[in-house]
Amino acid sequence: MDRISLKEDVFPGPKVELHVHLNGCFRHETLFELAKKKNRPISGCAALADLKMRCIVREPKNLSHFLDAYELGYHYFAGDLEAIERLAYEFCEDSKHSNVIYSEVRYSPHRLVGVGFREKYDLQGLLDVTSQVIKGLKRGERDFGVRCKSILSGHSWLPELLSDLIKVCQNFRDDIVGIDLVSQEYSAEAPAVPLLVSLYGEAKRLGFGTTIHAGEASGPTAIQRAVEIYGTQRVGHGYHVVKDKTIYEKCLRDQVHFECCPWSSFLTGAVPFDIDTHPIKQFAMDGANFSINSDDTTITGYTLDGDYSLAHSWGLTQEQMKQTNLNAAKAAFLPEVEKKELIKQLMEAYKQS
Repeated sequence: MDRISLKEDVFPGPKVELHVHLNGCFRHETLFELAKKKNRPISGCAALADLKMRCIVREPKNLSHFLDAYELGYHYFAGDLEAIERLAYEFCEDSKHSNVIYSEVRYSPHRLVGVGFREKYDLQGLLDVTSQVIKGLKRGERDFGVRCKSILSGHSWLPELLSDLIKVCQNFRDDIVGIDLVSQEYSAEAPAVPLLVSLYGEAKRLGFGTTIHAGEASGPTAIQRAVEIYGTQRVGHGYHVVKDKTIYEKCLRDQVHFECCPWSSFLTGAVPFDIDTHPIKQFAMDGANFSINSDDTTITGYTLDGDYSLAHSWGLTQEQMKQTNLNAAKAAFLPEVEKKELIKQLMEAYKQS
Protein backbone atom coordinates (compact mmCIF):
# COMPACT_ATOMS: atom_id res chain seq x y z
CA MET A 1 0.00 0.00 0.00
CA ASP A 2 1.50 3.33 -1.04
CA ARG A 3 1.90 6.10 1.48
CA ILE A 4 -1.04 8.39 0.81
CA SER A 5 -0.75 12.16 0.73
CA LEU A 6 -2.83 13.92 3.37
CA LYS A 7 -3.27 17.50 4.42
CA GLU A 8 -0.80 18.29 7.20
CA ASP A 9 -1.30 20.18 10.47
CA VAL A 10 -5.07 19.81 10.33
CA PHE A 11 -5.33 20.12 14.12
CA PRO A 12 -2.40 22.06 15.62
CA GLY A 13 -4.16 22.57 18.97
CA PRO A 14 -3.10 20.93 22.26
CA LYS A 15 -3.77 17.20 22.46
CA VAL A 16 -4.29 14.46 25.02
CA GLU A 17 -3.12 10.95 24.10
CA LEU A 18 -4.33 7.86 25.95
CA HIS A 19 -3.29 4.90 23.78
CA VAL A 20 0.37 4.79 22.82
CA HIS A 21 2.93 2.04 23.38
CA LEU A 22 6.38 3.16 24.51
CA ASN A 23 8.03 0.11 22.94
CA GLY A 24 6.29 0.90 19.64
CA CYS A 25 7.53 4.49 19.54
CA PHE A 26 11.30 4.20 19.51
CA ARG A 27 13.15 6.31 16.98
CA HIS A 28 14.59 4.36 14.07
CA GLU A 29 17.74 6.45 14.43
CA THR A 30 18.12 5.48 18.10
CA LEU A 31 17.76 1.76 17.40
CA PHE A 32 20.27 1.99 14.56
CA GLU A 33 22.70 3.79 16.86
CA LEU A 34 22.24 1.21 19.64
CA ALA A 35 22.90 -1.64 17.25
CA LYS A 36 26.20 -0.06 16.26
CA LYS A 37 27.13 0.77 19.85
CA LYS A 38 26.46 -2.80 21.00
CA ASN A 39 28.22 -4.21 17.93
CA ARG A 40 25.13 -6.23 17.10
CA PRO A 41 24.23 -5.40 13.50
CA ILE A 42 20.59 -5.71 12.49
CA SER A 43 20.26 -8.31 9.78
CA GLY A 44 19.50 -6.77 6.39
CA CYS A 45 19.83 -3.22 7.73
CA ALA A 46 23.21 -1.90 6.62
CA ALA A 47 21.79 1.63 6.43
CA LEU A 48 19.20 3.58 8.39
CA ALA A 49 16.90 3.56 5.37
CA ASP A 50 16.94 -0.25 5.45
CA LEU A 51 15.87 -0.24 9.10
CA LYS A 52 13.00 2.14 8.39
CA MET A 53 11.84 -0.11 5.58
CA ARG A 54 11.90 -3.08 7.95
CA CYS A 55 10.04 -1.36 10.79
CA ILE A 56 7.34 0.59 8.93
CA VAL A 57 4.38 -1.50 7.84
CA ARG A 58 3.12 -0.65 4.38
CA GLU A 59 0.94 -3.64 3.55
CA PRO A 60 -1.73 -4.64 6.10
CA LYS A 61 -1.65 -8.34 6.96
CA ASN A 62 -2.45 -9.06 10.60
CA LEU A 63 -1.54 -7.96 14.10
CA SER A 64 1.38 -10.40 14.39
CA HIS A 65 2.98 -8.97 11.25
CA PHE A 66 2.39 -5.44 12.53
CA LEU A 67 4.15 -6.20 15.81
CA ASP A 68 7.36 -7.62 14.33
CA ALA A 69 9.16 -4.33 14.99
CA TYR A 70 8.34 -4.66 18.70
CA GLU A 71 10.48 -7.78 18.93
CA LEU A 72 13.28 -6.11 17.02
CA GLY A 73 13.33 -3.19 19.45
CA TYR A 74 13.31 -5.41 22.53
CA HIS A 75 16.56 -7.06 21.39
CA TYR A 76 18.35 -3.73 21.87
CA PHE A 77 16.40 -1.92 24.60
CA ALA A 78 15.52 -4.73 27.01
CA GLY A 79 17.69 -4.83 30.10
CA ASP A 80 19.61 -1.69 29.10
CA LEU A 81 18.64 0.83 31.78
CA GLU A 82 20.33 3.76 30.05
CA ALA A 83 18.61 2.99 26.75
CA ILE A 84 15.23 2.60 28.47
CA GLU A 85 15.55 6.02 30.10
CA ARG A 86 16.50 7.50 26.74
CA LEU A 87 13.53 5.81 25.06
CA ALA A 88 11.14 7.48 27.52
CA TYR A 89 12.85 10.86 27.21
CA GLU A 90 12.75 10.85 23.42
CA PHE A 91 9.10 9.81 23.55
CA CYS A 92 8.34 13.07 25.36
CA GLU A 93 10.29 15.12 22.83
CA ASP A 94 8.49 13.47 19.92
CA SER A 95 5.12 13.99 21.62
CA LYS A 96 5.91 17.68 21.95
CA HIS A 97 6.18 17.95 18.16
CA SER A 98 2.49 16.95 17.93
CA ASN A 99 1.57 19.42 20.71
CA VAL A 100 0.64 16.71 23.20
CA ILE A 101 0.24 18.24 26.64
CA TYR A 102 -0.73 15.06 28.50
CA SER A 103 -0.05 11.43 27.66
CA GLU A 104 -0.69 8.07 29.28
CA VAL A 105 2.00 5.86 27.79
CA ARG A 106 1.82 2.09 28.24
CA TYR A 107 4.54 -0.54 28.39
CA SER A 108 5.31 -4.00 29.76
CA PRO A 109 7.97 -4.01 32.51
CA HIS A 110 8.36 -7.76 31.99
CA ARG A 111 9.36 -7.25 28.36
CA LEU A 112 11.65 -4.33 29.20
CA VAL A 113 13.52 -6.48 31.71
CA GLY A 114 14.59 -8.98 29.09
CA VAL A 115 13.73 -12.24 27.43
CA GLY A 116 12.80 -14.08 30.61
CA PHE A 117 9.77 -13.47 32.78
CA ARG A 118 9.14 -14.35 36.40
CA GLU A 119 11.31 -17.47 36.38
CA LYS A 120 14.38 -15.37 35.52
CA TYR A 121 13.80 -11.93 37.05
CA ASP A 122 12.38 -11.00 40.42
CA LEU A 123 10.26 -8.00 41.36
CA GLN A 124 13.33 -5.79 41.71
CA GLY A 125 14.07 -6.12 38.01
CA LEU A 126 10.58 -4.89 37.18
CA LEU A 127 10.97 -1.99 39.58
CA ASP A 128 14.35 -1.06 38.07
CA VAL A 129 13.14 -0.83 34.47
CA THR A 130 9.95 0.98 35.49
CA SER A 131 11.99 3.46 37.50
CA GLN A 132 14.07 4.21 34.40
CA VAL A 133 10.99 4.82 32.27
CA ILE A 134 9.60 7.19 34.89
CA LYS A 135 12.97 8.94 35.17
CA GLY A 136 13.02 9.53 31.41
CA LEU A 137 9.42 10.75 31.37
CA LYS A 138 10.08 13.19 34.18
CA ARG A 139 13.20 14.52 32.47
CA GLY A 140 11.15 14.89 29.29
CA GLU A 141 8.41 16.74 31.13
CA ARG A 142 10.96 19.20 32.53
CA ASP A 143 12.55 19.83 29.14
CA PHE A 144 9.52 19.72 26.83
CA GLY A 145 6.49 20.43 29.01
CA VAL A 146 4.74 17.16 28.12
CA ARG A 147 3.20 15.60 31.19
CA CYS A 148 3.28 11.78 31.06
CA LYS A 149 1.87 9.08 33.29
CA SER A 150 2.36 5.33 32.93
CA ILE A 151 -0.01 2.44 32.24
CA LEU A 152 1.46 -1.03 32.77
CA SER A 153 0.55 -3.72 30.24
CA GLY A 154 -0.11 -7.31 31.23
CA HIS A 155 -0.48 -10.40 29.04
CA SER A 156 -3.66 -12.44 29.03
CA TRP A 157 -1.73 -15.66 28.29
CA LEU A 158 0.38 -15.15 31.45
CA PRO A 159 -2.28 -14.17 34.00
CA GLU A 160 -0.08 -14.76 37.04
CA LEU A 161 2.21 -11.92 35.94
CA LEU A 162 -0.53 -9.36 36.45
CA SER A 163 -0.03 -9.63 40.19
CA ASP A 164 3.57 -8.43 39.65
CA LEU A 165 2.29 -5.37 37.82
CA ILE A 166 -0.04 -4.45 40.65
CA LYS A 167 2.93 -4.57 43.05
CA VAL A 168 4.89 -2.32 40.70
CA CYS A 169 1.94 0.08 40.49
CA GLN A 170 1.85 0.35 44.26
CA ASN A 171 5.53 1.28 44.34
CA PHE A 172 5.01 4.20 41.96
CA ARG A 173 1.60 5.59 42.88
CA ASP A 174 2.45 9.12 41.79
CA ASP A 175 3.53 8.03 38.32
CA ILE A 176 1.53 4.93 37.35
CA VAL A 177 -2.17 5.50 36.81
CA GLY A 178 -3.53 2.24 35.43
CA ILE A 179 -3.16 -1.23 33.92
CA ASP A 180 -3.80 -2.66 30.47
CA LEU A 181 -4.25 -6.17 29.09
CA VAL A 182 -3.12 -7.41 25.67
CA SER A 183 -3.80 -10.79 24.06
CA GLN A 184 -1.99 -13.03 21.60
CA GLU A 185 -5.09 -14.27 19.82
CA TYR A 186 -7.84 -12.06 18.46
CA SER A 187 -10.52 -14.43 19.74
CA ALA A 188 -9.05 -14.28 23.22
CA GLU A 189 -9.15 -10.53 23.77
CA ALA A 190 -10.43 -9.81 27.28
CA PRO A 191 -10.76 -13.54 28.05
CA ALA A 192 -13.05 -14.47 30.95
CA VAL A 193 -10.18 -15.88 33.03
CA PRO A 194 -11.09 -15.76 36.75
CA LEU A 195 -7.57 -14.85 37.90
CA LEU A 196 -7.34 -11.94 35.46
CA VAL A 197 -10.81 -10.68 36.38
CA SER A 198 -9.96 -10.94 40.09
CA LEU A 199 -6.68 -9.04 39.67
CA TYR A 200 -8.43 -6.33 37.66
CA GLY A 201 -10.84 -5.99 40.54
CA GLU A 202 -7.92 -5.66 42.95
CA ALA A 203 -6.31 -2.95 40.80
CA LYS A 204 -9.56 -0.97 40.81
CA ARG A 205 -9.93 -1.36 44.60
CA LEU A 206 -6.43 0.07 44.95
CA GLY A 207 -7.46 3.11 42.92
CA PHE A 208 -5.85 2.36 39.55
CA GLY A 209 -7.58 2.87 36.22
CA THR A 210 -8.22 -0.07 33.90
CA THR A 211 -8.25 -0.45 30.14
CA ILE A 212 -8.18 -3.52 27.87
CA HIS A 213 -7.36 -4.14 24.23
CA ALA A 214 -10.62 -5.45 22.78
CA GLY A 215 -12.44 -5.38 19.46
CA GLU A 216 -9.32 -4.49 17.51
CA ALA A 217 -9.71 -7.51 15.29
CA SER A 218 -11.94 -9.68 17.44
CA GLY A 219 -15.70 -9.31 17.54
CA PRO A 220 -17.86 -7.09 19.72
CA THR A 221 -18.26 -9.77 22.40
CA ALA A 222 -14.67 -9.07 23.49
CA ILE A 223 -15.73 -5.50 24.22
CA GLN A 224 -18.75 -6.78 26.10
CA ARG A 225 -16.48 -8.95 28.27
CA ALA A 226 -14.11 -6.03 28.90
CA VAL A 227 -16.94 -3.78 30.05
CA GLU A 228 -19.29 -6.22 31.80
CA ILE A 229 -16.94 -8.87 33.24
CA TYR A 230 -13.80 -6.80 33.86
CA GLY A 231 -15.69 -3.57 34.51
CA THR A 232 -13.05 -1.62 32.61
CA GLN A 233 -13.44 2.11 32.14
CA ARG A 234 -11.84 2.26 28.69
CA VAL A 235 -11.39 -0.03 25.69
CA GLY A 236 -8.33 -0.05 23.45
CA HIS A 237 -9.43 0.23 19.79
CA GLY A 238 -12.93 -1.33 19.92
CA TYR A 239 -13.68 -0.83 16.22
CA HIS A 240 -15.83 -3.93 15.79
CA VAL A 241 -18.35 -2.84 18.40
CA VAL A 242 -20.35 -1.29 15.55
CA LYS A 243 -21.10 -4.80 14.24
CA ASP A 244 -23.45 -5.55 17.15
CA LYS A 245 -26.23 -2.98 17.51
CA THR A 246 -27.18 -4.03 21.05
CA ILE A 247 -23.63 -3.91 22.43
CA TYR A 248 -22.85 -0.70 20.56
CA GLU A 249 -25.95 1.10 21.80
CA LYS A 250 -25.18 0.05 25.37
CA CYS A 251 -21.62 1.41 25.01
CA LEU A 252 -23.05 4.67 23.70
CA ARG A 253 -25.47 4.94 26.63
CA ASP A 254 -22.79 4.07 29.18
CA GLN A 255 -20.25 6.40 27.55
CA VAL A 256 -17.61 3.69 27.31
CA HIS A 257 -14.42 5.38 26.11
CA PHE A 258 -12.80 3.97 22.95
CA GLU A 259 -9.08 4.66 22.52
CA CYS A 260 -8.92 4.80 18.71
CA CYS A 261 -5.82 4.74 16.52
CA PRO A 262 -6.60 5.62 12.89
CA TRP A 263 -3.45 4.51 11.08
CA SER A 264 -2.85 1.31 13.04
CA SER A 265 -6.50 0.32 12.52
CA PHE A 266 -5.65 -0.10 8.84
CA LEU A 267 -2.09 -1.37 9.14
CA THR A 268 -2.95 -4.16 11.60
CA GLY A 269 -5.65 -5.33 9.22
CA ALA A 270 -8.29 -4.64 11.87
CA VAL A 271 -10.25 -2.41 9.47
CA PRO A 272 -10.12 -2.84 5.66
CA PHE A 273 -8.64 0.14 3.86
CA ASP A 274 -11.52 0.31 1.38
CA ILE A 275 -14.29 0.41 4.00
CA ASP A 276 -17.09 2.86 3.19
CA THR A 277 -17.44 4.27 6.70
CA HIS A 278 -14.60 3.75 9.14
CA PRO A 279 -15.80 2.89 12.68
CA ILE A 280 -14.06 6.03 13.95
CA LYS A 281 -16.13 8.12 11.54
CA GLN A 282 -19.21 6.24 12.78
CA PHE A 283 -18.23 7.04 16.36
CA ALA A 284 -18.01 10.73 15.48
CA MET A 285 -21.39 10.72 13.75
CA ASP A 286 -23.02 8.96 16.71
CA GLY A 287 -21.45 11.14 19.40
CA ALA A 288 -19.55 8.22 20.91
CA ASN A 289 -16.97 8.76 23.63
CA PHE A 290 -13.66 8.24 21.81
CA SER A 291 -10.19 9.71 21.38
CA ILE A 292 -7.57 9.80 18.62
CA ASN A 293 -4.21 8.20 19.35
CA SER A 294 -1.06 7.11 17.52
CA ASP A 295 -0.55 3.61 18.99
CA ASP A 296 2.89 2.81 17.50
CA THR A 297 4.65 5.56 15.54
CA THR A 298 7.72 3.41 14.82
CA ILE A 299 5.57 0.94 12.93
CA THR A 300 2.95 3.16 11.29
CA GLY A 301 5.53 5.69 10.19
CA TYR A 302 3.18 8.51 11.20
CA THR A 303 3.17 10.84 14.19
CA LEU A 304 -0.02 11.63 16.09
CA ASP A 305 -0.54 14.55 13.71
CA GLY A 306 -0.71 11.99 10.91
CA ASP A 307 -3.54 10.20 12.67
CA TYR A 308 -5.45 13.48 12.92
CA SER A 309 -4.83 14.04 9.21
CA LEU A 310 -6.27 10.63 8.39
CA ALA A 311 -9.33 11.27 10.58
CA HIS A 312 -9.76 14.65 8.88
CA SER A 313 -9.74 12.93 5.48
CA TRP A 314 -12.82 10.97 6.64
CA GLY A 315 -14.61 14.24 7.34
CA LEU A 316 -13.98 14.80 11.05
CA THR A 317 -14.38 18.51 11.75
CA GLN A 318 -12.32 20.82 13.94
CA GLU A 319 -15.07 20.75 16.57
CA GLN A 320 -15.16 16.96 16.55
CA MET A 321 -11.39 16.78 16.92
CA LYS A 322 -11.54 19.22 19.82
CA GLN A 323 -14.20 17.03 21.38
CA THR A 324 -12.04 13.92 21.07
CA ASN A 325 -9.41 15.63 23.20
CA LEU A 326 -11.95 16.74 25.78
CA ASN A 327 -13.19 13.14 25.79
CA ALA A 328 -9.63 11.96 26.40
CA ALA A 329 -9.11 14.41 29.23
CA LYS A 330 -12.34 13.32 30.91
CA ALA A 331 -11.37 9.64 30.50
CA ALA A 332 -7.81 10.14 31.75
CA PHE A 333 -6.77 8.16 34.83
CA LEU A 334 -6.09 11.31 36.83
CA PRO A 335 -7.45 12.53 40.17
CA GLU A 336 -10.55 14.65 39.61
CA VAL A 337 -8.83 17.93 40.54
CA GLU A 338 -6.03 17.33 38.01
CA LYS A 339 -8.52 16.17 35.41
CA LYS A 340 -10.53 19.37 35.75
CA GLU A 341 -7.35 21.43 35.36
CA LEU A 342 -6.48 19.53 32.16
CA ILE A 343 -9.97 20.07 30.73
CA LYS A 344 -9.79 23.78 31.60
CA GLN A 345 -6.41 24.06 29.87
CA LEU A 346 -7.82 22.53 26.69
CA MET A 347 -10.99 24.62 26.70
CA GLU A 348 -9.09 27.88 27.15
CA ALA A 349 -6.77 27.00 24.27
CA TYR A 350 -9.64 25.98 22.00
CA LYS A 351 -11.53 29.22 22.66
CA GLN A 352 -8.59 31.12 21.25
CA SER A 353 -8.33 29.01 18.08
